[in-house]
Amino acid sequence: MKFIRGILVVVILVFGSHVSVSMDSVRRQEWIIAALRLSTAHKISKGAGITVALIDTGVSATNADLTGNILSGTDLSRGVPEGDGLSDVDGHGTAMASIIAGHGHGHGDGDGVLGIAPNAKILPIRNGEHNSVYLAIAIDWAVQNGARVISISTGQGGTDSGLVAAVKRAIAADVVVVAAVGDQPRDKQVLFPAALPGVLAVGGTDRQGNRATLSVVGPEVLILAPAIDIVSDSYNGEYVNVSGTSASTAIVAGAAALVMSRFPKLSASQVIRRLELTALDKGSKGRDSSYGYGLLDIEAALTVDAPSVTISMPSSNVQSTPKRNYPSNTIASTEMVRQMANDNLLPMMTELLVALALLVIGITLFRLKRLRDS
Repeated sequence: MKFIRGILVVVILVFGSHVSVSMDSVRRQEWIIAALRLSTAHKISKGAGITVALIDTGVSATNADLTGNILSGTDLSRGVPEGDGLSDVDGHGTAMASIIAGHGHGHGDGDGVLGIAPNAKILPIRNGEHNSVYLAIAIDWAVQNGARVISISTGQGGTDSGLVAAVKRAIAADVVVVAAVGDQPRDKQVLFPAALPGVLAVGGTDRQGNRATLSVVGPEVLILAPAIDIVSDSYNGEYVNVSGTSASTAIVAGAAALVMSRFPKLSASQVIRRLELTALDKGSKGRDSSYGYGLLDIEAALTVDAPSVTISMPSSNVQSTPKRNYPSNTIASTEMVRQMANDNLLPMMTELLVALALLVIGITLFRLKRLRDS
């Protein structure tokens, strides 16, 4: 009898410990995993073979969630390429890197941040503390050093000939340039380079899939992605929740890496167009200044047969396009609920069976004790 009780105690302790670890996991706090159906997307593509240049505050490559995914980059804080970009000014760059290419750590369900393209590589370009002064130099350096995607979570209120020329060179080199539209109330209009033709200008949504109030609106907006409470790594080894179109931009940059890896023959403009055409329509029917073409749909971008694209600059010059109508309230859609159910059905059934088994054993032991005592 004592032996059986001992087995029960061990089973209960193990079972209880498993529940605690699962519930405490930072992975469980990443609501975008279910919202963007990353479990399904990652069965198709994880961004292997794609280098994403991150023009930001540098990246701390020692973080466990980023080990092996960070290349040696450069530091442009003083206007000339120097160093390797592997130190972070305030954690912003590390946060963006983890959103793009975090692979987590641990076993089983894993722990730590799972990014959009966990097999992609990050090329860090430290540009000071959210500095846009050397953006043109940074874009050129990224192109010259093998970037296929450039993620820019910063910008400026106006443009100049140097920035325009650098963006044109990147587009001509078949590189996807992704940039944030800006955050209200600080920013009053779509920032540059997001406002330039050919750049994938990214706005942000809240958890319900509606445009976040902080997301700048304007005719240059092309696509929206989650922007509120995005779990990410920090340069000091802690986890933080970040909000803003910076995070949205990192998400879309990761999505571009997934599509490029899945369809290696697509040009940069075709990758952008595929993301636009598969977006989930919101707001006014068709493209509008609040939602652009709609909300990022990674699974659709990786699977739906999209029309062939031959134009070289598909963004702000295109006024409308046929799109799928979203069936319900985006992030809270039935598709999301179905995916969450699929992801959690097996562990729920397992836990239920274990609980029932423990109940049956307990009842049996209780009856045996009563028989023995009678």
